[in-house]
Amino acid sequence: MAEHEEFGSLTTAGYSNKGCEEFLQQALRVNRRAMIVDTRNSPTRQWSSFWMRRGLGERYHERYVWRGDLLGNINHARRHLPIQLKDEQRGLAWIVRQGQTLILLCGCADVARCHRKVIYDKVCARLPGLVSEYRPGSRVSTPYGLGLIDPDIPLEVSQARNRYAVIHDTWTPHRYLPPSAIETYEDPELLALLS
Repeated sequence: MAEHEEFGSLTTAGYSNKGCEEFLQQALRVNRRAMIVDTRNSPTRQWSSFWMRRGLGERYHERYVWRGDLLGNINHARRHLPIQLKDEQRGLAWIVRQGQTLILLCGCADVARCHRKVIYDKVCARLPGLVSEYRPGSRVSTPYGLGLIDPDIPLEVSQARNRYAVIHDTWTPHRYLPPSAIETYEDPELLALLS
C-alpha cells in the first residue's frame, strides 16, 4: 500500500461548478503535495479572466501546470465526436510520474461527460489500485480500529486532500488518515449471511 503515499491521489474539478475555487484553495492548503493540472485544450476564457491560464499561474504558481498539450480533448469543439486526448500515452505517463496528488481541471460542470473523467478512468485502468476510492459511508479497518468513511465528505474532497475522514466505532483522536492506512472491511458474519 505504500504506493498510494508515493503517488498521492487523483481527482477532478470543473470550474463551472459553484465553489470550485474554494475547493481548490482548501485542497492545496490541506495537501501540500497537491497540484492543479489544467487539462483544457485552450486555457482561455473570454467571459472570465479568473480561469485563464495566466491568472491561474499567477495565483497558484508552481502548484499549477497546463497540460492541455498532452491531455486536451481534440474534439472539444465537436461534441458529436468521441473524446480523444491529444497525446494519450505521453499524457498518462506524465501523470503517473508526478508522484503527488493531481487535481485535473476543466471547465465542464458534469464530470461524467468531460474528458477529465476519461483521463481519470484511463489512469485507474492502467494502474489498478493506484488511486484509492473509499466511498463515503463504506466500512473500513484502520490501525485505530473499525469505522466508516465520513458520508458527509464527497469522494473528490478526500482524494484532493489525500486524506479520508474516518468515523471510528470507538473514540480515537485520529480522524484523517491517508489511503495507505485504510483497508476495506468486510464483516465475515455479514458475508456468511449473504452467501
